[in-house]
Amino acid sequence: MGIQPQFRSPLVWDVFAVSTYFTISLLFWYVGLIPDLATMRDQARQRFARFAYGILAMGWRGSAIHWHRYEMAYLLLAGLATPLVVSVHTVVSFDFAVALVPGWHSTIFPPYFVAGAIYSGFAMVLTLAIPLRKLYGLEDFITLRHLKNMGEVMLATGLIVAYGYLMETFMAWYSGNIYEQYLMWNRMFGPYWYMYWALILFNILVPQALWFPRVRTNPSALFIIAICVNIGMWLERYVIVVVSLSRDFLPSSWGMYSATVWDYAIFVGTHRPLCVLAFSLYSGPADDLHLRDARTGTRYRGTEMTSAETEKSQPLAIYGLMAEFDGPEALLEAARRSFTEGYRRMDAYSPFPVDGLAEAIGFHKTRLPLLVLIGGIIGCAGGFYLQYWAAVIDYPLNIGGRPLNSWPMFIPVTFELTILVAGLTAVLGLLALNGLPMPYHPVFNVERFQLATRNRFFCVSNQPIQSSTMKRPGDFSKACGPQGVYEVER
Repeated sequence: MGIQPQFRSPLVWDVFAVSTYFTISLLFWYVGLIPDLATMRDQARQRFARFAYGILAMGWRGSAIHWHRYEMAYLLLAGLATPLVVSVHTVVSFDFAVALVPGWHSTIFPPYFVAGAIYSGFAMVLTLAIPLRKLYGLEDFITLRHLKNMGEVMLATGLIVAYGYLMETFMAWYSGNIYEQYLMWNRMFGPYWYMYWALILFNILVPQALWFPRVRTNPSALFIIAICVNIGMWLERYVIVVVSLSRDFLPSSWGMYSATVWDYAIFVGTHRPLCVLAFSLYSGPADDLHLRDARTGTRYRGTEMTSAETEKSQPLAIYGLMAEFDGPEALLEAARRSFTEGYRRMDAYSPFPVDGLAEAIGFHKTRLPLLVLIGGIIGCAGGFYLQYWAAVIDYPLNIGGRPLNSWPMFIPVTFELTILVAGLTAVLGLLALNGLPMPYHPVFNVERFQLATRNRFFCVSNQPIQSSTMKRPGDFSKACGPQGVYEVER
């Protein structure tokens, strides 16, 4: 009938919230993988694998300027994703809270759902991280301090969830609503009583062991508690959905639910592969190789030129000179010394961000935060106008006597589009400012540069030989004092 989406409905809010959540999470995951994909590109032995990882890495080189913008973009994405988590689970809870079904019509659902999401999320992280830590020997990276902190977060959010259960029971009693009171009695002593009390056991009683520091620093105990919380949160969804719908206002609509073989098949068929997929993503080859090489310090042999040899052989098409270092401190000192000597057209490359390196070569500010701010403003204005045009101009509907421009109802979609456009601007701005994707760069011609994504550090100057600050190629070697200097051909 050509009716526009009803932007006053939480179901429409859900579409925007979940879509934004998925998009920002996907971008956050992929941006975090770019340096690891570059590591796999440089380690790949097969031509197809090298090509595939090269496409995904988009020419990432580990430049100091790239790292500076990368950290800024990652920080902005993290800042945008944090309120997004709160908004998404709040909007999902509205789907239940606006209904009149007993057990759903509750104002405590938004904070209760947010705390439950964090609670179950940390439990799932522990479920994946603890076996991964043991299987791959990552005790130096996933330390007991990390596990202890996650246990404390689980304890705090678990107490919030327990408070939600308590207040739900109290309000059912205090309200005097016979339907709410019957629902709570039905949950505790009705035909699904075992589900409710198992929920209390796994979600409230078992996690109380986290009060003890010895338990929070015991990986085996944490793993068992995390499994219990995962089971308890699944039971919570079962109790909210099945038990509430089994007893409605009309006895004629009452019924019992018992799973069929097809229900079990769907459950197993979705959860088993998804668990394997989640574990594979956390323990994928990109992360594993990156951590493994950082620990073992893999070295490769390569041809190296001294400053004297560099002066003797002068290719016709030379991009610049590359100096190699074995540590971040030496690279940082060399970059500062070279900048003091008058070198301006240079860059530094490292397998991880080095504090102060971008500033040492003269790069101090990035326009990325401004671009993200502009993107957020555009998303905010566009989201609000989208709803205003649909509800006021194109298809006005009188719903409950509310004004057509009911702006408080437009806040959720406006917020989601603000986050979505700002997040997309952060990623696209990062790529554009860094000149990515860039499949080819002259530094890739140096064989040893493939170690820049693993355990070696490089400084490159493409200052013209004729420049007053660089009379000879050997001057650059004297300025930075590297372990080796290589000519970079175009």
